Amino acid sequence: MGGRVGYRRAPVYAENCFCPEQEPSEWLTNMRCPGEVPNQIQRDFAPFPTIDLDRLVQEAIERFAEHHSLCHYSIINNRIYRRTFGQHVGFKMFSDAFLTSLARKVALPDLEFFINLGDWPLEKRLVSQSPLPILSWCGSEMTRDIVLPTYDLTESTLETMG
Repeated sequence: MGGRVGYRRAPVYAENCFCPEQEPSEWLTNMRCPGEVPNQIQRDFAPFPTIDLDRLVQEAIERFAEHHSLCHYSIINNRIYRRTFGQHVGFKMFSDAFLTSLARKVALPDLEFFINLGDWPLEKRLVSQSPLPILSWCGSEMTRDIVLPTYDLTESTLETMG
């Protein structure tokens, strides 16, 4: 392999391997991720320069748990913990799958977040009304949800990698 033009010696992360790269920047380089954050992600995160986790947990559960389906994730020491809210939480299997896949490949930072498990955006507050940062598989110009790739795209990608 050393003589071929265009080939680099970098680890190949098998889907069933638990071999997390300890340096996220090294993993991003190995995966040839772009150095710049895409415009869509910048726009989605712009309303949230800082996040009050206590407020997020309390308000997300109060506002969305009864009539919607969502999942509260905590990642601590590269271990994934979750608590679901709502009646129809089966789509958590897709977010579980991509988070588990990532944790096998790169040491994730400690963090907490909510994922909307439904098929419609949740956060309709304007930026001036202090919206909550909710990750969703859907969004619109009228909502503040932070858009993820759809669950079917995520699932097919993970199946292909398997």
